[in-house]
Amino acid sequence: MLKLIIVSFIAIIVVLFVRLSYLKYIKQDLVQELDELEHKQKMKKGETKI
Repeated sequence: MLKLIIVSFIAIIVVLFVRLSYLKYIKQDLVQELDELEHKQKMKKGETKI
C-alpha cells in the first residue's frame, strides 16, 4: 500500500513539472510572436532602422 502511495505521489509531481515547463514554453513562444508583430508594425511605420 505504501509503495502505491509513493508511486502516485511521484507521478503527480512529474505531471505538474511537465505542465509547468510546457506553460513556460508556450509563454516564451507567445512573447516571441508578440515581439515579431511589434517589430513588423514598427517596420511599416519606418521607425526602426536596420
